[in-house]
Amino acid sequence: MEIRKVETDKKEYLPLLLLADEQEDMIDQYLERGDMYVLEDGGVKAVCVVTDEGNGALEIKNLAVIPESQGKGYGRHMIRFVADSYRDLFKVLYVGTGDSPATVPFYEKCGFRRSHVVRNFFTDHYDHPIYEGGIQLVDMVYLKMKLQEAEMKIEKIDYEFSVCRVKDYSQTDLGSEYCFLGKTDEECSLVCITDDIPGNVIDHDDGWKAFRIQGTLDFSLIGILAKLSALMAENGIGIFAVSTYNTDYILTKKENFEKAIEVLRLAGYEIF
Repeated sequence: MEIRKVETDKKEYLPLLLLADEQEDMIDQYLERGDMYVLEDGGVKAVCVVTDEGNGALEIKNLAVIPESQGKGYGRHMIRFVADSYRDLFKVLYVGTGDSPATVPFYEKCGFRRSHVVRNFFTDHYDHPIYEGGIQLVDMVYLKMKLQEAEMKIEKIDYEFSVCRVKDYSQTDLGSEYCFLGKTDEECSLVCITDDIPGNVIDHDDGWKAFRIQGTLDFSLIGILAKLSALMAENGIGIFAVSTYNTDYILTKKENFEKAIEVLRLAGYEIF
């Protein structure tokens, strides 16, 4: 699989572009000023056009996958490519689409969240009714994905933690300040303050310290934990990560904790 940029003869891919935007003069408004990419995998499978909309905003103007290759991950792969390629240049990635159950859920699964609506866009700008899945499209729904996180602040947590395997949670102190549970068909796991290890513990690993990203992270943000993990790995620091609804917690062995904090400080994170 290869994604390549198309610099010339963009209209060569017009039949594919028309799958996503079925009026040629609408495509003409963004095609030449936009960056165009095609995904090839034994032939062209998908096309994407993105444009600079100013103020740190990048917009997907056209994303189409040939019918026989839809549902195979090519569209998602193209979105991931765009997000990764433009992350250092733009703050937000937008996409506009009809309010259709065929497209909005797809973008939401790719990490986009609803932003705003442009009323009557399709009826005002197209010379014929646009239908998708048997539904006439009227309004343009815009969704967005944050490409750059705000300046991250790292908060150190003043406890030692243990990673435990327990028989069950009957003796777990759920009133403790920090308590992370994970249950599968194979085990009951627990990350807790070392002083709060329950009596029915089967096994445990002590000597962990933790820090967390301050605040509540938007679900549309991607790559935050990966970036922190990469920083730790580059400096030979093993981690144990726990994600909650609000944020991410990173645990390191206590002998590596101050080194980890210094790595983050040098990388530009504010520590407190």
